[in-house]
Amino acid sequence: MASISTRGNGRWFVRFIDLQGDRKTMSLDTRSERQATAIKLHLENILSAKGTGQTIDPATAAWLANLERDKAGRRLRLKLISAGLVDPTAGEPRPAESAAPDVLTLGKFLERYFAKRNDVKTSTQTNWAHTRRNLLGFFGNDKPLEKITVADAKDFERFLKTQAREGRYGDASKKDSLGLATRHKRIGNAKQFFQDAVDAELIPKNPFAGLESSRKANDERKFFVTQDAAYRVLEACPDADWRLLFALCRFGGMRCPSETLGFRLADVVWAKDRFMVRSPKTEHHEGKASRWVPIFPELRPYLTAAWEQAQPKQEFFLERFQGKSDAYLRTMLMKIIRRCGLDQWPKLFQNLRSSRQTELEETFPTHVVCAWMGNSPQVARAHYLQITDDHFHRATAETTGKASGALAVALQKRSTLAPQDVAQAGVTPTKPALNRMVSHDAPLEMGVTGLEPVTSTMSTWRSNQLI
Repeated sequence: MASISTRGNGRWFVRFIDLQGDRKTMSLDTRSERQATAIKLHLENILSAKGTGQTIDPATAAWLANLERDKAGRRLRLKLISAGLVDPTAGEPRPAESAAPDVLTLGKFLERYFAKRNDVKTSTQTNWAHTRRNLLGFFGNDKPLEKITVADAKDFERFLKTQAREGRYGDASKKDSLGLATRHKRIGNAKQFFQDAVDAELIPKNPFAGLESSRKANDERKFFVTQDAAYRVLEACPDADWRLLFALCRFGGMRCPSETLGFRLADVVWAKDRFMVRSPKTEHHEGKASRWVPIFPELRPYLTAAWEQAQPKQEFFLERFQGKSDAYLRTMLMKIIRRCGLDQWPKLFQNLRSSRQTELEETFPTHVVCAWMGNSPQVARAHYLQITDDHFHRATAETTGKASGALAVALQKRSTLAPQDVAQAGVTPTKPALNRMVSHDAPLEMGVTGLEPVTSTMSTWRSNQLI
């Protein structure tokens, strides 16, 4: 129904047949094939809906609504209007259920909720805004709040799993679908919004109450950044500020950017070889607003260099990064990682912190490490601690003769001797455990010879030798 091609300047355009059967060409303000492909798919959805009289797909409706957010999107919307594919007077492209003037709509409710929740941080408001965008993109701004059912909530959950990212990034492929943790977070936010409506007696029950929203770690995205890789990245850092930022995450276990950018020169107590970390994430918990962390040997050179280069009256170590967004820091770190020839790992900053906690757990008690890292043992086990290649090497070394001590000698002898020679070699054999078979009447213990009776003296001799 539609196709895309590229021009000599690298920009893409789309060809399609309009509702009157005429061939049309529409220029796209993008040099990205992925974005051009996504626009083509949305265009096909619009043409199909217009031709059959059906409603526009929710993902395409959300995409159309988001076109108003930037200049390029607005230009594309005007082209769609010129082609007769979008109604210029329509506020929401997706047909929504109309509500009477006195009926509370989803859009009005969320507007009121956000207005009264000025008690939360800006980062929380930003996180909620993503959920709000998804809810309005799927249900529409004018959907009556009381008409949202449990079935609608489940449809929204499927929307998050398959198509929600399309409205933001222009691609609904499987690899770009929202991750499990993100989906659960947004379902949890929706639960919170609608529970407020229940508490205010605006609706009788919460349609999202039965959906899964617990925080679960995605082990596939855990990655252990070795110290060798860390030092390669540090060598590729362009200046002392970047080296300190990376070292604070990898060797100091600090959260980035909330803790690293708030790190002050006054927080370092050189006489006691420690520094204080202020934690905005946990400050709402009693006694968790800050914590003390040792100046680890790996961190000391970079901290010392930054201290010596500090300007008079400088408050923060990383003054130049103040006000920079998370996206800026991630983008710059990705460039540094590529510069040193390494592959980008998932969750760039969190896996640096996770790697440090995994290392420290090998040497210090869990409660000490968690105090330094600012989390709990439960959170550490679920989201931070990793199984590394070194764990496998150390475990297999014990059974391949590389371990030291009497255990290694015993294990090596046992692995090379035949069963009848174990006793002669001086290695204490392990007595086979009794097999227990459970019947409906009573448990029956069975020896190593099995259910059948011994039928020869050889079997009796071998049984006695093994036992």
